Amino acid sequence: MNIIEQFIIPNKYTRPQIQLTSVQKIVIHWISQTSSAQNNIIYCSTMPTNPNPRYCGFQSVIDKDGTIYKTMPFGEKTYGCGTADYNNYTKLGKQLYDDFGSPNNVTFNIELCHPDMTGKPTVETYKGIVEYVAYLCNVFTLDPFNDVVLHSDIVSTSVKPPCHKWFYSNPSKWNSFKNEVSTLMSSNDYQNSWEQQNGEEAIDSLVQHGIINTPEMWKSKNLRDTPAPLWLFFVELDRVMNEVKK
Repeated sequence: MNIIEQFIIPNKYTRPQIQLTSVQKIVIHWISQTSSAQNNIIYCSTMPTNPNPRYCGFQSVIDKDGTIYKTMPFGEKTYGCGTADYNNYTKLGKQLYDDFGSPNNVTFNIELCHPDMTGKPTVETYKGIVEYVAYLCNVFTLDPFNDVVLHSDIVSTSVKPPCHKWFYSNPSKWNSFKNEVSTLMSSNDYQNSWEQQNGEEAIDSLVQHGIINTPEMWKSKNLRDTPAPLWLFFVELDRVMNEVKK
């Protein structure tokens, strides 16, 4: 799984630098045109200079070669799945609005690039989204069957075209996708890899907090050492620091 950090430049339309309340759902989108991940990151970064700016955004985007771009720090909000009219929400969208003020306050939004307007992802993109969603479900303690949804599960298709188009049009493929995510999550090899990567991301965050100044030394260790796994120590310390920052 190849994850590259390329953050959207902060602005009020696409990256307001507001913290999520929590992550209740992972929302899958398609970009609805055949451009690259880079182009979409630039589009969101330059939204303030757009003649017709709009509120939109995503926390990650996966390119046609399977590269995953993390476009803002975990925990930041964007405007990926809201609507101005409450009546345009689905039952799930209304529930998230009623419980949390807006679906945008509690969703992690992922855009998928695609080579044509069917929206069908490439083999590389599909592999990337399976691995990334499995990883995120572990990070946020989510169930791939209940907590991974399409944009159209939140905003009605009566006011917005189906999104993700290909998954929406092929429900059996959508169900297969969630089954693949669940199977991967239960793999011992994947669990070991996830714990190591989660620990390394927590180390990077703690560097930003000024708690760690030798990240490579800590990353060179086996973060899964027992009886007290280092990855878990770093993750919990990072969570504490993020709470203090709030």
